Amino acid sequence: MCGLLGILTADPSKQPDSAVLRQYLEPLTPRGPDHQAVRTEPGLGFGHTRLAILDLGDQANQPIGEGEAGELVYNGEIYNFAALREQLNDSRYHDAGDTRVLLGYLKRHGTEIDLDALDGMFAFAYYDRVGDQVLLARDALGQKPLYYAYINGDLWFASDAAPLRLALGYSRLNARVLSAWFAIGATDLATGETLFEGIQVLPPGHRLIVRREDLRTNALPEAERWHRFAQRTSDGERSIDALRAAVRARLVSEVPLGAMLSGGVDSALLV
Repeated sequence: MCGLLGILTADPSKQPDSAVLRQYLEPLTPRGPDHQAVRTEPGLGFGHTRLAILDLGDQANQPIGEGEAGELVYNGEIYNFAALREQLNDSRYHDAGDTRVLLGYLKRHGTEIDLDALDGMFAFAYYDRVGDQVLLARDALGQKPLYYAYINGDLWFASDAAPLRLALGYSRLNARVLSAWFAIGATDLATGETLFEGIQVLPPGHRLIVRREDLRTNALPEAERWHRFAQRTSDGERSIDALRAAVRARLVSEVPLGAMLSGGVDSALLV
């Protein structure tokens, strides 16, 4: 579990304040105790707190990609990173873990990347310098959170609503969502609304591409769905094979592994 934070400003000459970004990053520190950093340049600011699981050296610390065609802050794990690394066929990534492979894959394919090619749980923000735009993306099941807000004409995004509440300078509850919460015990993820006014959540299986020009003209885009679930199968053998393959993929780690069990049927199947 890592934490990401960022801002794309409408004014390309406006450089975000590093001290302010560090302050806003503070609520995300429990998500990533192994490394914390912020980086700013005119028009852009990124922050990240890292929990290191793969590629444990400094080479995978984030934000990553400074001065390159694209820059990335990412939370999650791409289980098929080794297969994607082979597709890249680039000596720069011959020993790379999922973070560096994801950066290379995004640099090659841009913001129109086929996200279905990524087998994993993830939320990330990728800045494309050529297109002067940010891609926000979230995995199909929404295992990794990603929030965003338009504040004073700028785009802010984070792994938690807390940094965005600080950026807004206020924290007002969304009465409609609060009513739905008490009525049915959940919010309507399809709308992207949250319990806090002015803060949106990127729905599971969605992407959002925001160009700086969109911010300058106030032509704000809507999130679009990138994932469609396959038809259910009633083939028990295929289901077991898929489960075994999924578990194997999740056992790739450079730190000790563990399992937390609830005692239900699902836990017994996994372990």
